[in-house]
Amino acid sequence: MRRVSTLASIPIKQLFTLFPSKPAKKMAYIAGLPKPHGCV
Repeated sequence: MRRVSTLASIPIKQLFTLFPSKPAKKMAYIAGLPKPHGCV
């Protein structure tokens, strides 16, 4: 989350508004990447 926020210069609060529940997992799914390391 922090890496996406800093590289894209998007506040983390805005990421949570775009992807309300589990934003890291949903962003990885859209990008075609595996689930994040700390994701259950």
